[in-house]
Amino acid sequence: MIMKKLLLAILPLLAISALARPVHASEGLFRLNNQVGDKARCSGRSVPTPPENTRGADSRFAVSLSCRDIVYPATGSGIVSYVVWARPLIGGDPVRIGTVGVGFVNTTVNTPFTGIFITEEKNANTESPTGRVVMSGDVRLDPFLDAPSQFRPEDELGDPIPTPSGEEIEEMRRANAINPLTTGLAAVLGIAAIIFLVIIVAKK
Repeated sequence: MIMKKLLLAILPLLAISALARPVHASEGLFRLNNQVGDKARCSGRSVPTPPENTRGADSRFAVSLSCRDIVYPATGSGIVSYVVWARPLIGGDPVRIGTVGVGFVNTTVNTPFTGIFITEEKNANTESPTGRVVMSGDVRLDPFLDAPSQFRPEDELGDPIPTPSGEEIEEMRRANAINPLTTGLAAVLGIAAIIFLVIIVAKK
């Protein structure tokens, strides 16, 4: 009986924890490998957009895709576009991202996703994939961002600041050193000025 009550108390907490955990499936890098035996391939990354730009959407990701060796089928084949799709994290129908125009795609996706694929389409405006899949890949973590234990200081850009030699340190000390004679003279003059002002004020 006690165990049952304990489980009933813990389960809601676990559910809340799972809902509160941020979704990282859509943030990362992806490589779209060719699925039809030619040289065309694409790669890119997806990052969350700032909250102020979500416009009410629960999740919004900026997707940047770059492709190489994309060859449009010959005239008369009926294929006019390569359309990019995202596989939703929760399953269901693919989400249209856009079309590969001159080899680049820069857009936003409002649904968390785990992978991207590209299809050949006769209709560039189709809302669901109907042609064959020519490239496909999954979103993966960025090893540089998500593996901090492997970070090395020398990976930072720029040259390191050189450490001064013993001679350079000694020269800096001499340049910044205060002459005791000059300091003492200044102190005496300051005291004399104060005494002079006191005498003048007392006579008045």
